[in-house]
Amino acid sequence: MKTIDLTLTAAIALSLASCAQGELPDFGTEANQNQQSQEEIDNAENVFGITIDKNHTWTMTSEKTVRIVNFPANFETKEVAIYDANPFVDTTAAYLTYKEEALETITYEVPNDLETLYAACINADGMMRVKAFNVDEGTVDMQDDGITRSAAAETRAEVAVGTKFDLTWYYTSHTKLELPGWDDRYAQIDRGNETVELAKIEECYNTALTWVPEGQNNIKKLMNYDEIFNYTRAVIAKEGGEVTLLPVYKHSGSHEYIGYFYEVPGQNLNFKTCDKYVFSEGICDDTNTATGTKEVKAYKLVYYDENGNGSYQFPKGTKIYLFLCYRESRERNCFCKDFCNWYSMGILNVDMNQHRFDEHNINPNIYYGKDGWMDFPRVCFFNRNGINYVGCEDGTDFDLNDLLITVQGDVEDFPDVATPKGSSLVYTYAFEDTKMGDYDMNDVVFQVTMTTVNNEYVYRVKLMALGAYDELKLYYRDKTMTSPVALFNGKELHEVFGIPTREFANTREINVTKLPTCDVKLNKEYALKDISFAKADFYVHNVTKNTYIHLPSAEGLTGATPLAICIPCKWSWPTENTSVPKAYPEMAGYAEDFRINIDWYKTFNPKKVLLLE
Repeated sequence: MKTIDLTLTAAIALSLASCAQGELPDFGTEANQNQQSQEEIDNAENVFGITIDKNHTWTMTSEKTVRIVNFPANFETKEVAIYDANPFVDTTAAYLTYKEEALETITYEVPNDLETLYAACINADGMMRVKAFNVDEGTVDMQDDGITRSAAAETRAEVAVGTKFDLTWYYTSHTKLELPGWDDRYAQIDRGNETVELAKIEECYNTALTWVPEGQNNIKKLMNYDEIFNYTRAVIAKEGGEVTLLPVYKHSGSHEYIGYFYEVPGQNLNFKTCDKYVFSEGICDDTNTATGTKEVKAYKLVYYDENGNGSYQFPKGTKIYLFLCYRESRERNCFCKDFCNWYSMGILNVDMNQHRFDEHNINPNIYYGKDGWMDFPRVCFFNRNGINYVGCEDGTDFDLNDLLITVQGDVEDFPDVATPKGSSLVYTYAFEDTKMGDYDMNDVVFQVTMTTVNNEYVYRVKLMALGAYDELKLYYRDKTMTSPVALFNGKELHEVFGIPTREFANTREINVTKLPTCDVKLNKEYALKDISFAKADFYVHNVTKNTYIHLPSAEGLTGATPLAICIPCKWSWPTENTSVPKAYPEMAGYAEDFRINIDWYKTFNPKKVLLLE
């Protein structure tokens, strides 16, 4: 077994002993404490039932470096984070590192079992842009959204129009939609044969579904986002702009035809009598089963000038409105009686139902009638992770995800939906209090995260459990410190927990719920560039025996017995006198070969562990 000689000079010992932050240990005797005797090694291997890998460092994380390039224009602050999961999909996602500095090259620490990570840039308003990347990738391009034209897509040189009709445009002034009765003019449009490749379609619609989850009345959520609640249209951002609709999710059996109408700048549209266009081809039934890369049908919007000439190019500033069309009415080529168009403007939904009642004697309450449901919007425009979405509702549960459509082309970004930055990944440190221990790893257990307090970086330490009869104290040191820091003002840990010496906290049962915390101030440069939880030198001083327990990785030891470990998650520690391999059956294999069972800490016997949230 390889060890490192950590002999300290008397001068250093005197310097460390002079620190005023609580009573400090006698480091003059510590040098010999890091040597492990054969008896201690034999004891550990007997408990684990294996021979410990001589190359083992007990480091369950790796250090990686990545460059974040091509920040979006509205993310000038360039705050960045690396997440362990997609924060737009997984509400439990935690960031592995978060940088408030304008850094492009980031060094971060990642659990060894993770292969896919997520880079995020965050602007001053808390809006985020997130991109997935492999842990071995050196660069993440924040502009790449994974949506590209298919190489096999058929290019249409001419506009494909189905039902021909004589377009006579007429607009009437309107105030608050107090208009004559409905007199819609419809045309059916051929969508053509174009397809678009969605490289990450499953992630795309899962991302949208986190904002409009299934089975919830998401209208209530809209009420908290006034700018989204009132955003009922897409606006062309440049002269000659094009618009393509790409359906990514379908959960509707009846409303599967997309319609649209538009208002040209300088004209005042009569929403009830304007010309409306419906695509003759409905959304495919297999859209919601897509996984991985998939080519989806593209619905390219057609613009007609005042002479009825069609093209794909809209004037700048044109407002485009979408609606859903009921399948039966479209198949009958009837867009009035028995049809059910749903709009983004609630007032149109109210008036449409009134029209059906007045003109066709159809009671709107037979269509899923609910109090107040008629004036709700059925189509909502929003931006999620840099992609413009339209969420559509076909009934009255208002989850707004019966159809999910992405809008590609020359349109202004829809309103962003903010996502909290979340919290940093929690690391759990677990210690034995003696080198001839039972390896239940619960003699001292604490959780650590890095955060900021008054613009200063700190380690936040939370004590979780104490299973020792001996008197223990906890310390921390790193290369920027001239002397170690005594945590909890140097108090003995039983006193910190508020329990008598020789009593245990949260190892036989959960008996202490008020958990002590303290902060360790960090050098800013160190916190931004050199931080490593796996190598952080938190250590226990056994005052009774005058011994010291460090992480093997903090001391640079290889093949050492795991008297202390750092687990990259919230970890359930074994109950009293239960060895780790008995609570975590895959750990013995990991101890014997560090290349296997790298996520051993995720598989446990629930009857042999404790966890206090």
